[in-house]
Formats: sequence, structure tokens, C-alpha cells
Amino acid sequence: MGKKKFNNVVIKDEELMPTTIGTYNNKTRNPIPLILLLIIFIAIVIYLPNIQNYINKMLGKTSSNSTSYNGNSNNNNDVPIDDNNNDDNNVEDKKYSISSQGSVSTNDYALNNITLNGTTLSFDFLNKKSSGFDLSNYYLELYSSDNTFISRVKISSDVVASNSSKSYSYTIPSNATLFTFVPKSLSDYPNVTLNYNDEMQAYLVCKSGNKIYSYLFLDDNLSKITHTYTLSYTGDDSYYSLYQEYQSKANQYNLIEGVTSSVSDNGNSFSYIFNVDLLTADISTISDDNIYKAKTTPKEVKFIEEAKGYTCSQN
Repeated sequence: MGKKKFNNVVIKDEELMPTTIGTYNNKTRNPIPLILLLIIFIAIVIYLPNIQNYINKMLGKTSSNSTSYNGNSNNNNDVPIDDNNNDDNNVEDKKYSISSQGSVSTNDYALNNITLNGTTLSFDFLNKKSSGFDLSNYYLELYSSDNTFISRVKISSDVVASNSSKSYSYTIPSNATLFTFVPKSLSDYPNVTLNYNDEMQAYLVCKSGNKIYSYLFLDDNLSKITHTYTLSYTGDDSYYSLYQEYQSKANQYNLIEGVTSSVSDNGNSFSYIFNVDLLTADISTISDDNIYKAKTTPKEVKFIEEAKGYTCSQN
């Protein structure tokens, strides 16, 4: 057996050198930037509604409060205003006492000589603007003394000339003690769901006394209107003048394309029937603000007609 052979290992006599693995910084970070960031975040959360309103004003946008027929969406915490001359441009947000409110004034208009005689509410509307004031979208909303919504009255379809005044009067419920003067847009009108037949046709019938308007909708688009008016003879001489008036109106409207109209003499009464196809007729030639343009929605017709005192229901 041979001898094992070993290699000599030489250990150098050198000092061991340290090796750097990493560095550790034990200095504390400054907390001020973090605190400032937190303060900014909290401020943004708190003032976000005001910031949004400011941006909307810069963009010309305005917010509107939706309303419904029962008045639940109106602010019932409003305090009645009894000042006789209240110069305030936010009158739409306030309720006024019918019996003691002499006038309401803003930069654009004023309601003067507000009076209540029995159940008749009267006032003079003054346009302060340099241009015409369109009242088409303005309404009186009536409330009881405990701020309960009672009913709504459409002011008019008039455009009042600059620096001009016009008088209005309306019959209101006897328990109405407060009122507001407010504009309404289509987005404020409650939705209306009609029962359509297999041909997607549905009628909305609006009645007031002896006046009836029947509105035909095709898939929520107004298409045709039928208006009937019946008057019985009660010994009043005005019966004959009204008969002549409606006969003349029928002859005039029969000349318009898309319109048929007639008057029937029933001996002791007469009936006026008016039909208009809105897809064909030029309604600007028809003097009746209960006639709407083609494709008007059911909610618009119902909201406006009921504010005129009509009772609307499905046929």
C-alpha cells in the first residue's frame, strides 16, 4: 500500500478585513409634509360641495330640486316671509303668506298688489328685465299653514314685455295660506306610466268642466289630440254668441292641413269637436295652449294640464 500524499496549505498572516453588507439610517423622517397632506385631504372632503357649486356656476350650470304631485320633495322647513317688500333673488326657495304678503321683488321681476278675495288670489306681474319675460315655466305652489303641499297653478304662457306689468287672478283652495312662485323644468315633472295596447297606443284624458282633451301617445310620444266642448242652453243669451264663435273657429281650423273640426247643433245644446294630427299640422296656427307639439311626453302633458285645473287620467 502506497503512502497518501498531502498538499501543504499556507495560511497568510494577514489581518481580517470587514465587508460592508448595507447601511442603516437611524434618522427620524420629518412628519410635517404628511400632516399637511392630511389637512389638505380633510379640507377637500369638507368643502367639496362648495367647490362643486363654484365649478357649476363657472360652467353656467344650475341645480334644480325635483318635485312631485304630493309636494314631498319641497323643503317643508321654509319659514313664511311676511315682509311687504322683500328684495331677494332666491324667492323660489321661500314660502309667503297669501293674506299678508303685499309684494315680492327680485332684480328680474316683482309680484305687486297681492290680494286674496275669498278664494280668488290676484297679483300684478312686473317685468324688470330689458327683454321679454317668458312665464311659460312658472307656477304658484300652494301650501296649508303647516307647510303641507295642496296644489299647483300654472301662471300663464304669456311673454311679458320689458318694464311692463300684467294682472293675473286664480281660484285657489280655501285652506291655502302659503305660496311660492317657482320655475319648473321637464326634469322636475314626475314620471307617468301609461297602459299601452298591442299597437303601443295609449290615451291620457284631461277634463275640466265641459272641456275634454284626449291625448293619443305612441310609445310615450304624443301623436294626436281630440278636443270636445259641449254647452247646453240655459236661457243665457251668451249661448248664441258662443255657438257662433265655435262655428267660426271650426271653419277656420278646417283650412289647416292635419286638422278637422266641426260643430253639431243638438237643439238645446251644441258640441264642438276638434282633431289634430300633430305629425302633419302646423300647431303655431292654432290658438289653444292645450295643444302640444308632436312627441311631447306624457309626464309633461299631465303636469301642465293638472296645473291648469284639469283632472287627467288614462282612458
